[in-house]
Amino acid sequence: MINLKPALESPRLFRYHCCVILCLLLAQLVPVQVAGLWNISGIWNMVLVDTTSGKFLLIGVSQEQAAALQQGLSGLPTPRPMTHDLFLQTLDSTGWSVSRVVINQLKNDVFYARLILKGHGKRLSLDARPSDALNIAVRAPCPVFVEKSVLESFYQELRKAIQAPTPVQTI
Repeated sequence: MINLKPALESPRLFRYHCCVILCLLLAQLVPVQVAGLWNISGIWNMVLVDTTSGKFLLIGVSQEQAAALQQGLSGLPTPRPMTHDLFLQTLDSTGWSVSRVVINQLKNDVFYARLILKGHGKRLSLDARPSDALNIAVRAPCPVFVEKSVLESFYQELRKAIQAPTPVQTI
């Protein structure tokens, strides 16, 4: 929920809040849940499930990122803080927190994400690798969204991959 009282007192803040609201409406953010991991032919994928339609998104990650996500999803403590835990502790100690994660782009088979922070009456948007952003999201915990256009692009690429003829190897 955006507090509009300060925005109404300052034209600059009012324009900012209008821009944020417009971006959210135009982006058509789809809420997703980090459902877990799926190993497909030796490649680890983070599985995000659209909570409204049941559609899914697969984001390929390294084995180390997959292990970190599994640890974060399990909630089991580690003897020493992991990098994502340290990041959250640093944010907390400086008065910031993670508001949400947005998977906002799919370009040349690479996903991009934004980590949205809030603190001191401000919001900050940071560019992040989806694997890091999702690892932080499961630990924060915070909502995760995917831009509708990203979900549509993923399904378009998935359809192409499924319809592509499989090369036949002759012996």
